[in-house]
Amino acid sequence: MDILAAVAPPTHQGRAFDLLSGTSTAAPHVAGLAAIFKAQHPDWSPMAIKSALMTTAYDTKNRDGSASTDLFAQGAGEVDPSRMLSPALIYDAGQQDWLGYLEGLGIATGTGVPVIAPSNYNQASIADGNIVDSTVINRRVTAVIPGLYRASISVPGFRATVSPSILNFTGSGQTQQFNVTLTRTSAPLNTYADGYLTWTGGNTKVRSPVAVRPIAVRSSQPAVQIIGTAGSVSWTVTSGITGAFPITANGMAAATDQPGEVTPTTRQQFTITVAAGTKLARFATHVPNDTTGADIDLVVARLDSAGNSAVVGQSGGPTANETIDLVNPVPGTYLAQVSGFAAATGTTSTAYTFRDFLIDGTAAAGHLTVDPAKPTTQAGQTITVTASVNDLNADQPYLGWVEYIDGTGTTVEANPDQ
Repeated sequence: MDILAAVAPPTHQGRAFDLLSGTSTAAPHVAGLAAIFKAQHPDWSPMAIKSALMTTAYDTKNRDGSASTDLFAQGAGEVDPSRMLSPALIYDAGQQDWLGYLEGLGIATGTGVPVIAPSNYNQASIADGNIVDSTVINRRVTAVIPGLYRASISVPGFRATVSPSILNFTGSGQTQQFNVTLTRTSAPLNTYADGYLTWTGGNTKVRSPVAVRPIAVRSSQPAVQIIGTAGSVSWTVTSGITGAFPITANGMAAATDQPGEVTPTTRQQFTITVAAGTKLARFATHVPNDTTGADIDLVVARLDSAGNSAVVGQSGGPTANETIDLVNPVPGTYLAQVSGFAAATGTTSTAYTFRDFLIDGTAAAGHLTVDPAKPTTQAGQTITVTASVNDLNADQPYLGWVEYIDGTGTTVEANPDQ
């Protein structure tokens, strides 16, 4: 069914409201069951209730009647009202866990809470979309029904183990920790593998969905900077493959700048032609050393042969500096729309520079080089990468792209504040 709701106008032809379809009917269904649960267990936390609903669920059905195996379609499965009130084990989490999770995302909470990697947040599912060779994921469970529980886990394309694989709870409310180690064997790169972790004790099963994706490379830095006319910068990358691991330098490309100015109620549009073979296109608004409190937003759309536009990127941060990067963009005509959101105190408009960088993969200004360029790696090996540039204009911003074997990369910015 379609639901009429408020939407983002830039992606809905300027409409403030639109009809959309989705899985919204699941929300009141689950919320009602959670309310029933809360009435029975008023002292349980939201995450404990969520765990109970998830770990007692069963597989949904495909159209042909077979059991669904797509975790991105069914999640933990169909909630079972007859089983949800008696979960054997629960994955609980509270305020400290959430604060640690935020710290793990790079959001400073100022609380001093230890960092929790996002994949280690204590929920009743396991997910990691950036596994380079192997990973270890931590969880803790609390017993509702005491007893001995044995772990079983299966994730196609991975060697998966649980330690300890047996948990013995002598009383209700006791909590124990365990680790799940996942090592890639044959799983295709950049594709999610689905599986389950199940704790079995007596006639009770506690099932958690597992969705993990192996990748070819993980970089310690998505972006690096060099200031001046020449220089170098280093960072590390971890390889997920055994064999040749080419690293390619593209750029540097000088910025093309155009002046602009918007009020909180006006917009400006810029047209950019992206040629075939472009490795990376960056569209940005720039206000040097912006601390004024001004706020503008950026949306980029691509025109097709019929003149229709499709949004390909949005940036709506709380400042006047917005950036959209497109890796291996489809060649053609792009429209960048700059919208005013708020002006600085005491002003009615915001002056800015719209700039674009088009990196075409050929040697350009700055002669970006990278070392090593053709290393051979073992899966799980970490190497140091150094990018170097020369002959730059210190008053001109530049951009380069260091590309890895899987098409991802690290941007190299030079004199970005100019």
